[in-house]
Amino acid sequence: MTLTDAERELFERVRVQQGLASIDQVVEWLAKSRLRQLVRQGTGSPRALHLVPRNQPRDEA
Repeated sequence: MTLTDAERELFERVRVQQGLASIDQVVEWLAKSRLRQLVRQGTGSPRALHLVPRNQPRDEA
């Protein structure tokens, strides 16, 4: 990912503030925060974000 100096500075401030180890973690944290905010706006309540496993067979009923 290509960042401007201003973006890198902003991400670095967020990294320190949130106690994250890398800029990649900052990007992930910001994306999840935004998703939670959008979900809350759409549903009126917070929802947990979980990874959905891929390539698992479905139970056939």
